[in-house]
Amino acid sequence: MKPKTYFKTLPGKMKNCKKMYFELRQNHSQLKGDNEQMLKELNVVKNDSAVIRKIMTDLQQLKSIDELQTIKTLQMDTETLKSQVHMLSMKQTARGQDFLALYNNTIASELEFAKNIGKLTMNLNETKWQIKHKFQIANGVTDIASDIINSVNATTVTANSIFFLKEAFAILSRTKRIKSKFKQKLHIVAFAPFVISLSLKTLAEIDTLRNDFNAFTQKYLNDSQQVAITSCAVSSTVNINTVLKFPNIKYSKGNIDIDIFKTTGIFRCEVPGLYIIAVTMMNYGDGTIYVRQNRSRLTGIYVGAIRGYYTTGSGFVSTYLNTGDNVTVTAETSLSIYGHHDDSCLTIAKLN
Repeated sequence: MKPKTYFKTLPGKMKNCKKMYFELRQNHSQLKGDNEQMLKELNVVKNDSAVIRKIMTDLQQLKSIDELQTIKTLQMDTETLKSQVHMLSMKQTARGQDFLALYNNTIASELEFAKNIGKLTMNLNETKWQIKHKFQIANGVTDIASDIINSVNATTVTANSIFFLKEAFAILSRTKRIKSKFKQKLHIVAFAPFVISLSLKTLAEIDTLRNDFNAFTQKYLNDSQQVAITSCAVSSTVNINTVLKFPNIKYSKGNIDIDIFKTTGIFRCEVPGLYIIAVTMMNYGDGTIYVRQNRSRLTGIYVGAIRGYYTTGSGFVSTYLNTGDNVTVTAETSLSIYGHHDDSCLTIAKLN
């Protein structure tokens, strides 16, 4: 380019440079303002962050205090439950002692009645012998009188016998003293069958009472050994490693802490023996659950996924539970449990 031409274009270029300079200054001023605004906002955020950290610290402290209070409440509830269980145990022991005392009294009464019947029988035989002996040694005793005496026995005194005895009294009118004693002995002989009948009736009632007591004791022992529960879950979303809860009790029998089971999902064995455990679970999507005895895994149940549908998985296992053993069902994956129609349930039953 020629120098003359270059100088002619120089004023235009200078003008363009000035224009660009002014634009740069404006942009710089705007950026400076934006930077100052951002710094202000950053300071506000820093202040808010400090406030949030303080609030979080206060919340953590409150949570710790709340957890301590919850632990204390649980400890108090546990002590209350222990005292109630102890009272129930004492009442059961006292009831057993009352039944034992009743049984011992029954046996003693039966022995006493048997002893009294033996004495009455001996007295009756002796009375019969004395009556017969008196008539044999009395003056004017005839063969008819001897036959009448022989007709009197330890169990029956008929109207005919009394009639013949009156005839004998007429024959033995000369022996008034023997006649008077005979009337006394006759009263004893006539009364003896009633005493024996009453004693036998009482013994029968004692046997009935003893049989009822034995039947009641056997039923009590059988009922105390029977343990069973069926309970269902409600619809819920469960995270991994969570103990599933089955609060909807359908049936329960025996020594089971229902409140603990409903609130924690833990079945605590109170009566040792062989148990069967059955689980049915309806879930949306893939899912796996485990049945555990204490911390040991007994069996696993897998629920396969069918897109758009709930699917069901079931499992059964038997195990021997000792007193104090815990049975739980835990989620090994996240679950979306369906529980509207009792489709997800747990059954635990003692077999012997």
